[in-house]
Amino acid sequence: MSAGFTLVETLVTITIMTILTGMTVTAFPRVRASQQVQNDVYVLRSLIADAQQRSLNEVREDDCIAKVGEERERVCSNVGVALLPGEFVEFSDTDENRRFSGSDFVIVRRDHVSTVSAPKGNNLELLFEATPPNVFLFADGTVIGPNTGVSFSLESGKASRTMRVRQFGITEFE
Repeated sequence: MSAGFTLVETLVTITIMTILTGMTVTAFPRVRASQQVQNDVYVLRSLIADAQQRSLNEVREDDCIAKVGEERERVCSNVGVALLPGEFVEFSDTDENRRFSGSDFVIVRRDHVSTVSAPKGNNLELLFEATPPNVFLFADGTVIGPNTGVSFSLESGKASRTMRVRQFGITEFE
């Protein structure tokens, strides 16, 4: 009996290792893209929940809620999230136009690698306006009804994730 491997055994082992390596290398980009989208979804979900909570819990000055006729109207602390190419921005809408603009106060910026696919292109602005206990959701400056919500997707490579945000900040995945 000889101590060692035969040529056939060595070639079979090398062939199996080559096949396994090839499978790993081809799957890596898909796994990485999926992981990037999942990370962006997590960050975005956190920002949306934070914006909704800030709109409800923001410290209000005495004149923040004005009485207009029989109704109370909120005149400050609208908080939103802008989904821009390369970054998510949580902002406080200081100019009250229900859109993200240069004069708004930026709360936090987070970089992202996913591409945003929204109904009106690659940008989307979500804004929560609250007169407790009511919360209103605006998408690109337009009010979204309580039973509808707004859908958009995040994509990177072949990986994608569709999200739906409703009036009370509920985030669903489709």
